[in-house]
Amino acid sequence: KLHAKGGSYRVMVSNDLSYLVATYSPDRMDEAYGIAKRAHNLVSQQGGNALGAAALRDTLGWIEHLKGDDGAALKHLSRSIARLQDRPEVHYHLGVTYQQLGNTIWAKFHMERAASGDEKLAEVGKAKELLKKWGS
Repeated sequence: KLHAKGGSYRVMVSNDLSYLVATYSPDRMDEAYGIAKRAHNLVSQQGGNALGAAALRDTLGWIEHLKGDDGAALKHLSRSIARLQDRPEVHYHLGVTYQQLGNTIWAKFHMERAASGDEKLAEVGKAKELLKKWGS
């Protein structure tokens, strides 16, 4: 309802909605990407909310990864990390993407950063599991 209504929270609601749709309804991946892309374009046109734009880039990158385009994912994720370097989930997304692209050095770097985050975040646990699997 908040997404359809618009208003000042629309960008962040769009980010959350697109991420949730991509995560829990993989058959609606294109719809999730469209929601995130429209919100990112809106933020870019308004020339503000750099943090919101970075969060949307992370979401766009993760959706690209889920769609199987890790090259496009890396472009979005690399731009988001500058503003979101303290977010374990962004490091997790970068780590997974770098691993898929065969860059194990950067994959490990980002996965270690992700693993050092708040234990309550699902990505922190996933990062720790992947590091064990990778023998780190």
